[in-house]
Amino acid sequence: MPVAASIRRGRRSVAAALVGVTVPILIFTGAVHPAFAESDNQKLAQLQQDAAAAASDIGVRDAAAEKAASALASIRTQLAAANETLTSANRDLGAAQRALTTKRNSLAKAQDGERIAQEAVSAATVKYNAARDQLRVMLRATYEEGVGGDLDALMQGGTPDDLANRVGLLDRLSSTRQSRLGDLATARDSLTRKQTELGAARAKAQNAVLSADQQFRAVGALQSRRAGAAAQLVALQSKQEKAVKTAQKSAAKAKAKYAQLQASSARLQGILAARAGAQGYNGLSTGNGMESGGGLVMPTIGIFTSGFGYRVDPFGLGTTFHAGQDIAAPTGTPIIAATAGTVAIVETPDQSGGYGNYTCIDRGAGFATCYAHQSAVFVQVGQVVTQSQLIGLVGSTGASTGPHLHFEVRLNGVPVDPLPYLP
Repeated sequence: MPVAASIRRGRRSVAAALVGVTVPILIFTGAVHPAFAESDNQKLAQLQQDAAAAASDIGVRDAAAEKAASALASIRTQLAAANETLTSANRDLGAAQRALTTKRNSLAKAQDGERIAQEAVSAATVKYNAARDQLRVMLRATYEEGVGGDLDALMQGGTPDDLANRVGLLDRLSSTRQSRLGDLATARDSLTRKQTELGAARAKAQNAVLSADQQFRAVGALQSRRAGAAAQLVALQSKQEKAVKTAQKSAAKAKAKYAQLQASSARLQGILAARAGAQGYNGLSTGNGMESGGGLVMPTIGIFTSGFGYRVDPFGLGTTFHAGQDIAAPTGTPIIAATAGTVAIVETPDQSGGYGNYTCIDRGAGFATCYAHQSAVFVQVGQVVTQSQLIGLVGSTGASTGPHLHFEVRLNGVPVDPLPYLP
């Protein structure tokens, strides 16, 4: 694959680089500083690791703000789940409480049935005891009178009418015994039946007690579940309030940094535009081919992480502008001049307003290349540099949250996309 094609493919592999997928390392064309010769697997691994942490300039994103926004989104997702859990717990608890009411009603009916059955057994027992006592009295009297008592009474003297009366009396006495025996048998059968009914009523009541007790424990467990869900919801709501404040503060800081960066960019644009005007170049095109950027070399070795142009603000507050291309690389990676020219600007983090250690090289005809966030600068204003000359080291100074080179191309001070000018 041609080198240029490999480079272009690498430029468009930002998303892949950020998740650690191997992408082509950008290779220099033209004269290369000796430090760029090292390119082994360990260096590539380190490069990809740093690429994931490298920050785009504030015009594209802010790591702290995005982290706060992500945390807030996560908490809101947890809140939705906690709300659903609480709703489910309330729904299940309501059903369980209704079931407990039904089981308690069943228990009350079963206990009433047991009470009624017990009363019936008591009444049947009274009748049985009375019939048994009556029969016992009659049998005792018979025993005391002896077996022959009736015959003796029958054979006593008297008129035939007296004899007939005595026979009738004996018949009545025998009939009374039979009646007493019948009453006792009926009372015993009734008592046995009532005792069976009482046993069934007691078993039903015991089952109702067990069922109600089980349902009561289920209600208790659901109440604990609901209380836990409610507590979690309250905790998440408190956490959300804190996350909202954190996100708002982070967003405000990001906006302030972005405003500072934009102001610095405008100031630098004015400096370069005045310089171009002094040289007699006031348009974006000079017609002499210089503005085409022909012959530029890659300013450092690394992975493109953020491109040029407008981006949607992470908090949905419109768009933000990124004035260059970000190339992720480990701190200390050499930076070379993409083109020959005169050093027009060298500023420290205190001066650059977010760009950190910042250098601009004026090639003439209003064409300048600029290098931000350097950890070290090796040139000074007015110095003439050659293409591929070492001018600084990659760093993370200024408004940056990770080591990278923010590379700009400016025409008469106006930032334009560097990609079309790179090999």
